[in-house]
Amino acid sequence: MMVRIAFVLLACTGLCAQCDDIEVSARRAKHFSDVVFRGTVEEFRGSGADRTAVFHVNRVWKGPVGPVFEMPAVETDGGLCTAFWRGLLVRGNELVVYAKHYPWARNRELLPLRSKSTLVTRAEDINQLGRGHKPK
Repeated sequence: MMVRIAFVLLACTGLCAQCDDIEVSARRAKHFSDVVFRGTVEEFRGSGADRTAVFHVNRVWKGPVGPVFEMPAVETDGGLCTAFWRGLLVRGNELVVYAKHYPWARNRELLPLRSKSTLVTRAEDINQLGRGHKPK
């Protein structure tokens, strides 16, 4: 019996750890995010696991986001759900970023939702977010 329970728990852990890029509306992604903003990648600080992306923010739809916003510059080719797609974090790129605090993240850092954070030019449903406001 204990072996069965352990197997079920292991299987559930594997399913929960995976993510797939199911198409989610901007409105729904906003609901599950702690911050949503539009900003241009200005610079990077640090290196390796401590690399940080610095954004110049021009629009905010959710959360406490100021005119300059920093978050981990985590990138992926598809293995991580809480990272930017490789190639998005380029100085000068304007992104719409959906991010969330995860309890397992170091210092409860905000990490991006891979499936929605993208170049503004590719964010076809950005109008679902409404007007938003200037960063404070």
